[in-house]
Amino acid sequence: MNELKFERSRHEFPAANVARTLRNLEALMVRNSNIIASRGWYLYESSDDGKSWRKRPLGLGCMSRLRATSPLSRRLFRTMVGGMYQSCSNGAYYWIADGVLFKSVNGLKPKPIWAVENGRRPLSQGICFARDSILIGEYWTNPERREVRIHQIDAYTDAHSVFHEFPAGSIRHVHAVQVDPFTSEIWIATGDEDHECQVGILEDGSVSVIGQGSQDWRVVGLAFTKDAVYWGTDDPYRNNVIYRWDRRTRSRTVIGQTIGPVYYAVTNGRYIVFSTAVENTIYPPPQTHPNTPNT
Repeated sequence: MNELKFERSRHEFPAANVARTLRNLEALMVRNSNIIASRGWYLYESSDDGKSWRKRPLGLGCMSRLRATSPLSRRLFRTMVGGMYQSCSNGAYYWIADGVLFKSVNGLKPKPIWAVENGRRPLSQGICFARDSILIGEYWTNPERREVRIHQIDAYTDAHSVFHEFPAGSIRHVHAVQVDPFTSEIWIATGDEDHECQVGILEDGSVSVIGQGSQDWRVVGLAFTKDAVYWGTDDPYRNNVIYRWDRRTRSRTVIGQTIGPVYYAVTNGRYIVFSTAVENTIYPPPQTHPNTPNT
């Protein structure tokens, strides 16, 4: 396999400079020299790599603004902004804050268009745009293992519908809802127990399963190239691996290992970037996998 080589690297990508630029701001979207960030109950926008900023309200109500006053209260009450997303259909910006989906068109005052029904927000890669709609996968602890939904919000009318529903007892929650930029297919990933973990493609109201049934299929984010799909595992109790799933053969190969769970994945030019987390777990020493390249 010559397409990509797995590396553990401290290489700084252009967006890495944003952390030094923002100073107490949380970056939500970075595109070339354009940055959108948040702090408290305000959005900050820059079109010159953070040299100057425009400030406007997030749209939060009084109680939500109070909960967003400090970093500690934002974390305690989960009022942080859950990412910034731009629709390719109408150019509108969307974000989730304090359990509410907001929309802003052409810089106008943001308006709330939908309240999250379970939990406070999806995971970062559990929300995407597809077919003139925004799709949002439900993510919460779900101790009763109730049914879990992927919601659909029309980009033009703001109308809400249920795009897909997983039956009660089948999964805990949705980790990822992503559009494959090469096929326009909608990929999903779910967790958390072995029988609840799956990676698949949503087709005609049902899931075409790529794989399921173990922590090897517990995935939080996917990265796409023309020839393959990549992901890392999210196993909190053992060392994790990076997989390459070949589109032609529909088979997967281990291309690398990580100690902590892999949370997110993104394609960045000729690189595929994975982020890992640190769990309150004592991991065994990394084991060399026969398909893992020397790095």
